[in-house]
Formats: sequence, structure tokens, C-alpha cells
Amino acid sequence: MPESLAAADLKAGRDAEALREADASLAAWPADALALKVRALAERKLGQAAEADAAEAAAKAAWHGALSGVPIDMI
Repeated sequence: MPESLAAADLKAGRDAEALREADASLAAWPADALALKVRALAERKLGQAAEADAAEAAAKAAWHGALSGVPIDMI
């Protein structure tokens, strides 16, 4: 799962790599809420607040339930 690699990069502090991996996953599955969540978290850490807000909104729209309840360790 590419979003898992992105999440691992994010947890390791490799924020730019996490963003690249999330984008690669989203190229194949554009409505993947978990990849969008990782993308939003990476963008926020990289200081890209507007982009993070957009990715977070897209993730919430694609997810059924409380996406905030999905910890990064579970991705």
C-alpha cells in the first residue's frame, strides 16, 4: 500500500518523501482518504497550510465516519 510507505516516511520525519509517496498513491487512487490524510499531514508539516486544508477536506469527503479516529500508525 503506497499510503503506508507515505505514513512511514511521515512518522520518520521525512515529510517531503511522505508527500511524494502520497501523491504517487493518489495518482492511482485519487479519492483514497487515507492517502489524502497523509498528504494533508505532510503538507502541514512542510508549511503548506492551504494545500493541507484542501487535502484534509477531500479526505473527510471521501471517508465515511470520523477520519480523525484513524491514527497514522494504522495507515
